Amino acid sequence: MRQFVLLLAGLMTTISSWAQSGIAPVTVEFKVLYPQIQYVESFEQERNCSQDSLQTVLNTKQQEILKLCPHEYRSCLFNGGCAVETSAGRIYINYIKYNEDKTKALFHVVDTSKCPAGLGISDICTDPYFTITTPPDHFKAGDVIEVPVVRGVVLPTGEIHDGFFIVRDRDSGLEDSIHGRLTFPIGPTNDYKSDVFVKLGLNNLESLLVFRQVDEARAALIRAKRNYPGVPAQGGL
Repeated sequence: MRQFVLLLAGLMTTISSWAQSGIAPVTVEFKVLYPQIQYVESFEQERNCSQDSLQTVLNTKQQEILKLCPHEYRSCLFNGGCAVETSAGRIYINYIKYNEDKTKALFHVVDTSKCPAGLGISDICTDPYFTITTPPDHFKAGDVIEVPVVRGVVLPTGEIHDGFFIVRDRDSGLEDSIHGRLTFPIGPTNDYKSDVFVKLGLNNLESLLVFRQVDEARAALIRAKRNYPGVPAQGGL
């Protein structure tokens, strides 16, 4: 029932937008996706664990950035990044890759003056609520995806969502299926359960949403609007 409701809502939103714009749907190919949400967790450095259990966070030169407790380290690696409260202030670290022998995860300290919510692929900033993370074989960086059911949603910033998302990151851990599974990053939050995307059902791995990839001419306009590969002037949060 949940799948049907989200599919119907997406299709009705799409039909309504066509009716208002006068655009005929003859060349539009909509598909379905299984969504999930990614949010940025914030940790205090070296808390709630013994000194001998701390794990070292390394940069791409395999030099120490800082140390985290095992749970926080695993969470940061799993989510592709995290915010860490240190004595010098908050820093944001992004997972980059494993070393050559696949024994050590390597991270990067993000310049939050340019990318407040972290990095995707190829130094592309993550733009919370307007980014899609995709399996590597589905889309390329800069592609724009329309998810009609999101159009009109009021975001925590007060901005009204236009229903378009830019591919700014890839996740090789996502299942590569005929439908695909796409992730919607929402940035830092202390109240995940009440987030608007959660309420919409985008964290339900059994939900189905309609989507399409928009044509390049339209995509170029969307990228310019969101200041891709950077983020809009308000910082993307």
